[in-house]
This record gives sequence, C-alpha cells and structure tokens, in this order.
Amino acid sequence: MPDISLLQKEYFTPEEEESELPGIVLTASLVMLIVVVGAYVGLYFYGQILESRAGDVSRRIAELKVGDVEKSLEELRTAGKYLSSVKTLREAHAFPTRAFAHLERSTHPSVYFTALNFDVAKGSAQLQAVAATPLVLARQVEIYEGDVAAGRIAGFSVGSIGYGENHTVKFGLDLATREQAAPE
Repeated sequence: MPDISLLQKEYFTPEEEESELPGIVLTASLVMLIVVVGAYVGLYFYGQILESRAGDVSRRIAELKVGDVEKSLEELRTAGKYLSSVKTLREAHAFPTRAFAHLERSTHPSVYFTALNFDVAKGSAQLQAVAATPLVLARQVEIYEGDVAAGRIAGFSVGSIGYGENHTVKFGLDLATREQAAPE
C-alpha cells in the first residue's frame, strides 16, 4: 500500500505552496524593530544620566567658594613642587651609573683611580688618578678631548699633576657631564 503522505505531495501545485520569504522578512523586521527601540530607550536613559551628572557638576560649581579654589590651587602648586624635586632626585640618581659606565669605557688601561667624589646636583665628578707614565697621561687627556668633541661629557680639567711611586704620574681630574645628554 502506497504512503499517503507521498501521494499528497505529488498533487500539490506550485501556486498552492506557501512561500517562506514573508516569514523571514517579518522575523528580520521584528528583530530590527526590537534593536532600534532598545537602542533608543538605552540612549534616552543614558542621556538622562548625563543630564543628571551635568546638573550635579553645575550645582557643585555654583556652590564652590573662591577660598576653596585658592586652597586647591595652592595644594596643586605644592604637589607640583614635590613632584619636581622627586623628578630631579630621580634623574640625579642615575648620574653615578652613567658616570661609572663612561669612566669604564673611556679610561686608559694603564690609569687607575684612587679617589672619586660625585656631585649629583651639578652633574660632575672629581677624581684622583695615577697614570703609569706621562705618555699615558697625555693619551688619557686625548681620550677625554674626544669625549668632549663627541658630546659625551661637557668638559674636563686636569690638575694637581705630580710624581707618584715607581715613576708614575698622579693627577686630579674634574669631569662635567651634560644634563641633557642621553644615558649611556
């Protein structure tokens, strides 16, 4: 016995079939309507919240006294001074590290230092050194002149030159760095 449901499908004509297109369009339209209405309602309430905040800020500004503003400005100035001094200390703290690195790279192998004093506020260093020979001292001066020409240091001076033990040469060295120079 043949399946009855199959027979019914055989006798259906295309004009009698219901199209799915109106159902899809209706569903898409309803979804878009819900999204648009939801966005409108959300934006409306968001606008109300912003208006409330603006009114609150306006009310606070109206209630603000001139003395309070001056007090707040003075506190900001004081905090700015503290911040500036902390920044200066932080930058000065990095000076010895840069100076040691520079001394390590630019010191002749036959020169050694016996004393070292840093002045981080001025960005300078005072050193006492010993060179193996006067020729080594002259070479060390040439190295520092090259550093000045290259901008790695602002300047230097050699002084207190004298004889040391075993035909060595003692000398004093003052180095001044550039504050705006990049860390090396």
